Amino acid sequence: MEAKQEKRRAYLKKQIYLTDIEKSELSNLDELKAEYIREVNERFTNQPPAEVKKAPELTVEFVGYWFRKFWEFQNKKELIINDNNRDVINMLCLYFARDKRFETEFESKTGLDFSLNKGIFLTGFVGTGKSSMFEAFRLLGENYSKEFQNLSLFFWKHNCKQIVSEYMEKGNDEGKNIKKYFKGSVPIYFDDLGTEQNAWDVNIMQNIIEARYDSNARTFITSNLGLKTIEEKYGKRVSDRFNEMFNIIPINGESFRK
Repeated sequence: MEAKQEKRRAYLKKQIYLTDIEKSELSNLDELKAEYIREVNERFTNQPPAEVKKAPELTVEFVGYWFRKFWEFQNKKELIINDNNRDVINMLCLYFARDKRFETEFESKTGLDFSLNKGIFLTGFVGTGKSSMFEAFRLLGENYSKEFQNLSLFFWKHNCKQIVSEYMEKGNDEGKNIKKYFKGSVPIYFDDLGTEQNAWDVNIMQNIIEARYDSNARTFITSNLGLKTIEEKYGKRVSDRFNEMFNIIPINGESFRK
């Protein structure tokens, strides 16, 4: 609707008394505005939806390329592949690409049972690059989901210390505020398992891991703890379930952060 017509219509609407001619004019202007609104609405609703970009195939080459890019982006230096991290990086790239070779290529080297249906438990000493690796995969998943509306690589990240702090700040409340971690269709990555303290007499992460096992929720964990220490801190019930829940991947060598 043209600006002059709309201005005239607004003026007439403000008047208390109108002549018959002005009433007719206002009626015509009201109809003109209604027609304008109908045209705009039809134009909007009849527009085809924005085309969604087709997600590229999740090959190990694609995942590996963008893993390196996001690792170097966050660490502000070149990623050095060496004997200490090569197998771990290859395994994780195969896993996130959902490549069946993940289940076969490393079994003979480790003697462990690997499955794409299980989560990941990445364990190693402080500074070996566990968290920076998983953060690179998280950034890849986040950007892939935004660009292509595809959640194949997406997972949430939560720090174990922060979860306990959240529980304590909001009070016990029968643990309701941590139940969001118990299950879900989107995987959750728990960073630095073992660095957190108990909340009063409650072992929060033990409860979360047990609940996620019971709900068969895919879970990722990085930790400085080995399985023996896991049993000491979280109990035999939890440690016994680790082989069922996780692909256990140890990482050795020097820190990526040097």
